Amino acid sequence: MSTNESRRRFLQTSGLGIGWLAALDLWAADSLAPKPAPWPSQAKRVISLFMQGGPSQMDTFDPKPLLARLHGKHPPASFGDEDFQNGKFKDSIVLGSRRTFARHGQSGLEVSDLLPNIATKADDLAVIRSATTKGSRTRRRSF
Repeated sequence: MSTNESRRRFLQTSGLGIGWLAALDLWAADSLAPKPAPWPSQAKRVISLFMQGGPSQMDTFDPKPLLARLHGKHPPASFGDEDFQNGKFKDSIVLGSRRTFARHGQSGLEVSDLLPNIATKADDLAVIRSATTKGSRTRRRSF
C-alpha cells in the first residue's frame, strides 16, 4: 500500500474526516484564543436551551399581536407573494398562536398561559429576542 492510499484510507475511516483536520487547524490559531471580558462577569449559572421540536417562541414568550389579528385570513399584499413548494404565499391562511399572554412581575415580561409556573419567576428570567436566523429560502418578516 502506498503512502497516498494509506492517507486516503485514514481519512475515509476516521469519524470526522477532513473536517476534523480543519477544526484542529482552527483551534491551533491564536485568533481563537480567549480574550478578557470587557467587565467582570456576574452570572453564576447559565442554562442554554436549544429545543429543536420544542414549543414555538410564539407560544411561550413572544406574543405576535398582528398574527393574532390576521388569524384565519389571507396575508395582506404588503407581505409579498413568495412561491412555496406547495403553493403561493398569498393563497395561504395566517395562523396565530392559540395561547393567551399576560404581563408578569415588575419587568412586565409577557408569558403565555402554557407556562404558568415560569410566569411566577418572570423577574428572574432574561429573555433574548434579538437572536435571528436566515433560512435557505425565507425572508425575515417582523409581525
